[in-house]
Amino acid sequence: MNEFGKRLKMLRDERELPMSKLAEAVGTTKSALSRYENGAMEPGLSVLRKLAEYFGVTMDWLAGNGNIDDVQFSNKEKYISAINKCIKKDIAPEQLEQLIDIMKK
Repeated sequence: MNEFGKRLKMLRDERELPMSKLAEAVGTTKSALSRYENGAMEPGLSVLRKLAEYFGVTMDWLAGNGNIDDVQFSNKEKYISAINKCIKKDIAPEQLEQLIDIMKK
């Protein structure tokens, strides 16, 4: 498995996302996704862009640049804004964690 395949599988597994659903969302096939994850094939630029947009990560990180554990999100500003709102409203970090856990279910 190549670096791109590892990262794609990691993102898909974290969301418990079936290949069929991801394939439909980005306009490719399950077999293509399987080949990407196994390192048998690499996506073209348009599919790479769609995958990065779908997961909210940078194309650079998804392609294999940087540490796999340091995910580079493309929409950090939205998260930072949401976190700042929580701080202004005096929401404790523990409460925010509980909310996240509830929303995951």
